[in-house]
Amino acid sequence: MSWARLAVAGGERFDVLDEGSGDSVVFIQTALVADELCPMASRLPDRFRTILYHRRGYGSSCPATSPGSIARDAADCRGVLDIMEISRAHIVGLSYSAAVAMQLAVDAPETVHTMTLVEPPPVHVPSGVEFRAVNETLLAIRRADGLEAALEEFMAMVGRPTLAHRHGGAPGRLRRADRT
Repeated sequence: MSWARLAVAGGERFDVLDEGSGDSVVFIQTALVADELCPMASRLPDRFRTILYHRRGYGSSCPATSPGSIARDAADCRGVLDIMEISRAHIVGLSYSAAVAMQLAVDAPETVHTMTLVEPPPVHVPSGVEFRAVNETLLAIRRADGLEAALEEFMAMVGRPTLAHRHGGAPGRLRRADRT
């Protein structure tokens, strides 16, 4: 596996993995880890050209600047496709990157041949306001107390045992008082 660094419009640089040949399948990186979709993409290069790229702030790609946005990430994806001279591609998105894929389809429908979306976030439904509020809470916890505290809070919200619980602590949500 060999990553290249490509510069897109505006001079931003992105790590890109380009393997195989045939119709292009673009895997948009999720918000968790840089290479989460690599195992899936590695199964396809004998039938498709697979493209993965690290979004801003991941790997050696350009740094992320605040505030980030789905629209900016969709524009970055389009920039990667443009610099690679890919006019139309199958797009794969998982969780956050599914929202990026949907935005790409809205902004550049001629670029999207098909979309495969796994667990897109509920941003365009009645509960979208609540979903955004929960995400703002998790981001505030991350900024104030770090990634582990935000992960603990997330795990408690979805009803999974938290790290503290697995290590003998009490289950349940971390309250502000517990984190200070």
